[in-house]
Amino acid sequence: MTPASFEPVYFPSPTRLIMDTIVTAVMSAKKKVVERFSDGKSRGHRLSKKNGSEMIYFEDRGTVLDAPIDVVWDFILKDNEYHPKAHQNSLRDMKWKDLNEITGEGTCEVMRGGKWRKMKFRVTTIPPHVRIVEEFGGRYAGQKFVLLYTPKGRNKTAVDVFVYARKQVAKEMRETFANAHEEDVPMLRKFARKQRSES
Repeated sequence: MTPASFEPVYFPSPTRLIMDTIVTAVMSAKKKVVERFSDGKSRGHRLSKKNGSEMIYFEDRGTVLDAPIDVVWDFILKDNEYHPKAHQNSLRDMKWKDLNEITGEGTCEVMRGGKWRKMKFRVTTIPPHVRIVEEFGGRYAGQKFVLLYTPKGRNKTAVDVFVYARKQVAKEMRETFANAHEEDVPMLRKFARKQRSES
C-alpha cells in the first residue's frame, strides 16, 4: 500500500555525513568479522585506517532503561536537576552552542580510562529515537557514534549504540558507555518517579 503523500526528510549536511559514515561502516563490517569482544553482546570489526590509526566498528546492544521513551527524552533534553547530577563525577567544564534546531557543538572534559580527557564534539538529536555524536581532535578524532532509542512496552526503553572509533580507544569507550549507563540509571528512576507524581 502506497501512502497518499510522502515528504522526504533531508538532514543537515553534518548529520548526513555522519549517517553515511555509519552506514558505510555497518556494511563494511558485515563482510568480515575480525574481532569479537568478550561480553557476548558487543561485536567489533576492523574497518580502515584514518590518519595512520586503525578504525574499528563495534556495537553495544541490549541496554534497557526503566522508563518510557518520552520520559527518557525529557531526562536527556529538559531536566536540569537529575541528569546533571548523574555525571557530576565524570564530566566537567561543559561549553555548548546550538548550530541549528537539532545540532550543536561543544567542548568539555570527560573521565575516560581513569583520566580527564578533553573532548570536542558535535551532537545531532532527532527525538524520540536518535542521537548522533561526532568527536574532533586528539585521541578521539574521527570517532562517531549513534545512540538508537526504541520503546519496549509501555514503561521501558531499549538503547543500542553503534560506534566507529580508533582501535586504541575502543575498550576505553566501551567502559565509558557502561559507566554512563550506571550513572544514569538511579537518577533516571528518580526523575521518572517525579514525573509520575506530577502528572
